[in-house]
Amino acid sequence: DSIKAKNSADQIKIYLNKHGHFNNEVDYLVEFKRKGKMAFVTYEVSPKLPYLISEVDYLVEDPGIKRRLDFIRETSLLKSGQPFDVNVMDQERDRITTYLNDRGYYTFTKDFISYEADSTVGGKRVDVTMSIRNLKQVASTPESLDTLVIIPHDRYFIGNINIHTDFEPTNISYVSSDTLLVENVNILYNGELMVDPDLLVFTVLFDPGDLYQKGKIERTYRRFNRLGIFSSVNIRFEEQIGAEVKTLDCNIYLEQAKRQFIATETTGTHTEGNLGIQANVNYTHRNVFGGAESGNIRIKTGFEAQQTLTQTNTSDQITSDVTQKLNFNTFEIGPELSLNFKKIFPLRLDGFSRNSEPSSSLTGALNYQARPDYVRTLTKFRYQGRFVENRELGRSYFFHLPELSLIKIQKSASFEDYLEAINDDFLTSSYQDHLISSFGFGLIFDNKKGKKQSQHYYLHSSAELAGWGLRNLMEAFGPPGEDGAYHIAGIRFAEFVKWDVDFRYFKNFDEKNTWVFRVSGGFGVPFENLTVLPFERSFIAGGANGNRAWQARSLGPGSFRDSTALITFNHIGEIKIESNAEYRFDLTPTFEGAFFVDIGNIWMLDEDPKRPGSGFSKSFLSELAIGAGMGARLDFDFFLVRFDFGLQLKDPAKIPGERWLWDPKTEYNQFLEKFYPEGQSPGYSPVINFNLGIGYPF
Repeated sequence: DSIKAKNSADQIKIYLNKHGHFNNEVDYLVEFKRKGKMAFVTYEVSPKLPYLISEVDYLVEDPGIKRRLDFIRETSLLKSGQPFDVNVMDQERDRITTYLNDRGYYTFTKDFISYEADSTVGGKRVDVTMSIRNLKQVASTPESLDTLVIIPHDRYFIGNINIHTDFEPTNISYVSSDTLLVENVNILYNGELMVDPDLLVFTVLFDPGDLYQKGKIERTYRRFNRLGIFSSVNIRFEEQIGAEVKTLDCNIYLEQAKRQFIATETTGTHTEGNLGIQANVNYTHRNVFGGAESGNIRIKTGFEAQQTLTQTNTSDQITSDVTQKLNFNTFEIGPELSLNFKKIFPLRLDGFSRNSEPSSSLTGALNYQARPDYVRTLTKFRYQGRFVENRELGRSYFFHLPELSLIKIQKSASFEDYLEAINDDFLTSSYQDHLISSFGFGLIFDNKKGKKQSQHYYLHSSAELAGWGLRNLMEAFGPPGEDGAYHIAGIRFAEFVKWDVDFRYFKNFDEKNTWVFRVSGGFGVPFENLTVLPFERSFIAGGANGNRAWQARSLGPGSFRDSTALITFNHIGEIKIESNAEYRFDLTPTFEGAFFVDIGNIWMLDEDPKRPGSGFSKSFLSELAIGAGMGARLDFDFFLVRFDFGLQLKDPAKIPGERWLWDPKTEYNQFLEKFYPEGQSPGYSPVINFNLGIGYPF
């Protein structure tokens, strides 16, 4: 179509003009081939150098807005010397509009902002003039019936606040019969008020008499939605007639959601590269005591693929473990009861700032898990809370106090024989009955505000202390047992301190290209009562969310190499250091690609004589494992399927001089010969690990 070909060339010119390439040249050539049945169109584009902004001037008619001009100019996205770009100019209109909407200018829109660009100043420079116009109204005067009047933009204040708790959008004759006044807020309802009025007032972030701020209105809207007890939320404003100052009455219409429901769900699971399937039955009550408390009873069952801890693989099996990841050899079942509060239970809401959004939960759970190596039962109680310190900075805190977990383990005969054969006190102690009584706290910092943000940071850090107070208490009543530990109902309780951190940096070059960098790690220090970290609190390396060139629990600790097998899955440690870098790019709207490098390992605090090389020392940098690879991702909006292939570039389990992929493997080839009949060892070959995951690794 020759018309479309010409229009395409015109569109390219328009695009370049919007980005400051005013003198661009675009032409196209059409060649007919295959006897005229195929047309090949070649566009010849000469963008020329872009024009730069010389000066930015402002024409502001409104005296109130003019007083804010210094701040608008200092924070402007338009700077002298930067390329002329229509997109940036439009972003500046949005920014100024948002700024003024948050300072009382209720009726102000970006249509009041316009630009004039003068490209005749020479030197490929453009003078830009921004105009912020006043409001124009048609008014009747004695001299003329239709007179165009230019007036400044009005600033508006909040008047009456009315919360309609039983709104019915389909009922055109809806009227509330009862009204309750709480802290100058009118709560309107019919019959019995089903929601705590203090919670409703606490959710609103503005008061009568406040200056109108659009940001607070939007956050209030989101807060009501997050309560989870309303199916729809609508906030409307009406201007008061005859008020001395411009005043807006606020009406918040809340439609009640269904309070109780039962749901069943079947989900696929993904844990460190191992796949599974899980079925849950959930009973939920959205408003147990009238304060938006969410009560939940869940019974879950599931099957999952797990590497057996006694499993050993040959080098050929290591690189083809897809079948292993689909071997559902783990069964799990257990009920869980939880009660979630929109406050820090049992404290009152009036002790917190409205911006803090406090929440807490009580959880009790029983869990039975059958694995090839052992059967584990878990009894758990947990109280945890969270509150926001600064919503604008994305900073929040969380804590749990207390958490009680009772773990009982029945080991299989083969696993008992395995532990006895390796004669490792650390692993033997890790797989024994134990009790955990702990409290912890942490913080989350996340300054992500939208998808178009060019860069953002994420930080998660937490600390946990277990058993310390319990041991001190028991020491006051008597000495420990013969094993030097105190017991409760015959079970030793864990005593440790643990800290971990996860920092991520996201750089979005554009909508299709992102670079992500992560640094994570931590340490755990066990104390007297249980001299090792419990297995579930220990650090592991490898897996689909760590160093992807190794399978989960097959890397480390340190430079330790198991002399009894080529690969085992019982590697845990007390220190972890890890860093990841990943470049993500879109190939199609659904198909994405990635390149990545993973570096890290785990260590013991002190050298374990039975695991030489496992201790953390000054040479830890030489013991960092390095993997690199590429991945493919299928993004279906509601979930993402990830395929990653990691190549082992540096393996600290090999001796110095043979750790890098390209180093000769004389000693390691001799080690391999122990696991093959004489003369049949295949020798070293590069190891590529396949990972199948759900969602991004970080």
